[in-house]
Amino acid sequence: MIKSWLVTLLLVIGLFLPGCATTIGDMKTFVDTADGYQLLYPNGWVPADIKGASLGLDAIFHDIIEPSQNLSVIISQVSADKKLEDLGSATEVANHLLAKMNESATNKGEISLIDAQSRVYEGKTYYNLEYQVKFPDQRQRHDVASVVINKGKLYTLDVSAPERRWNKIKDSFYTVTNSFSVY
Repeated sequence: MIKSWLVTLLLVIGLFLPGCATTIGDMKTFVDTADGYQLLYPNGWVPADIKGASLGLDAIFHDIIEPSQNLSVIISQVSADKKLEDLGSATEVANHLLAKMNESATNKGEISLIDAQSRVYEGKTYYNLEYQVKFPDQRQRHDVASVVINKGKLYTLDVSAPERRWNKIKDSFYTVTNSFSVY
């Protein structure tokens, strides 16, 4: 009796598992073994050439159809003994990063923090941030980011799209930021 129940349960699970993987099925995996991180990114996105890019920019991917939808990974050096929590809470780190972005922006826009959350994955703390940028010409962008420190490096993943596209792609963007991990 228990054996037949177990076989039935395994059969049902086997039938439904492929359907549960559709979100992941719409994603590809990117692994950077040299810099020690990995992430999922949407199908239909391609890597961009980063030769001559700013210092610390490690990867860029963009949508082939909507190139203004993109993701980037920036790696900065920090003290080897630093932990993300040493920099402050998720909100404090978000406000600091947004202030830095405001200082360095060539096309000044108003950046507003929407949300800042902390998550722990495999013993490492990640801060997931969501913010919006409003430019003087009325354009708006929506970004989600994930920040983590590992082995003396501060990793920042940022995924960005025009605000008009946000409702269509937000679930994919959350999947990307939650998939980001360092090792």
